[in-house]
Amino acid sequence: ANDQQQSRAFLRHVSTDVATPLNTCNKTATISYLGSDGILLDADLYFADLNTGCNYFVFYEDGKAKYANKITQEGYDYYKQIFGSVQVQTEGK
Repeated sequence: ANDQQQSRAFLRHVSTDVATPLNTCNKTATISYLGSDGILLDADLYFADLNTGCNYFVFYEDGKAKYANKITQEGYDYYKQIFGSVQVQTEGK
């Protein structure tokens, strides 16, 4: 897949609905898109069961949190499949 196709796939996971980050949510992953000039996009992914309110992206600009958007249903299903297929290792174990 080319960069444009990958970008479109990722954008289908980002809702236009603004998210309200919660202190009770734990960051699941950091997503970075790299281009020829360095990092094009940096975001933290918060992912948990649907009823927790912890399903959103926090996007960064110049190292500071700038935007937060909810995850679409398509994005939720995608990440659920990915994280369900890997063995999660916690620190210290």
